[in-house]
Amino acid sequence: MHAPLKIIRNATLVEGGHLAQPWVVEPKIIENKEFIVLLAGDRKLARACGLDMNLRVPWSWNGLLDTLIRLRDDHVDDLIHKSILAKDPEGDADCTPAKLISGRAKAYHGENVPQIITVEHPAFTTDVGDRVPLTKLQMISTPKGVAAVTIGFEEATVKFLFLAA
Repeated sequence: MHAPLKIIRNATLVEGGHLAQPWVVEPKIIENKEFIVLLAGDRKLARACGLDMNLRVPWSWNGLLDTLIRLRDDHVDDLIHKSILAKDPEGDADCTPAKLISGRAKAYHGENVPQIITVEHPAFTTDVGDRVPLTKLQMISTPKGVAAVTIGFEEATVKFLFLAA
């Protein structure tokens, strides 16, 4: 029996890495930029990056997803904190740390946090000794901590994920 025909629009084709066959990605378009959602159970991207596919949740073992989530959330908290301090320049910067802001979702919307933020991942050395410099990654900000990251889908980002995996 033949497979049914399927038309995929607004998609990107990813080849190489550890993929046996091309991977069709349907990125989210936000402000005319492509993004993909990185989840702990994302098996296609995990396979492309060479992660252990025997694991139920391939991205959970190396901590990269947790690091990206922390970097995103810390950056959003910092933006909220800076916005609050800008409104009250005489305020004490030490007494209202971003982590202690109650009602983060309300503060997120009230302080007009941008939808697309740029997060810096610190430099690191891979398991095989390759040095990866500080990397700037575009992400979608969120009003609440979410256990996934919506990250810019560009060649540099995919290369970073491949090296970081």
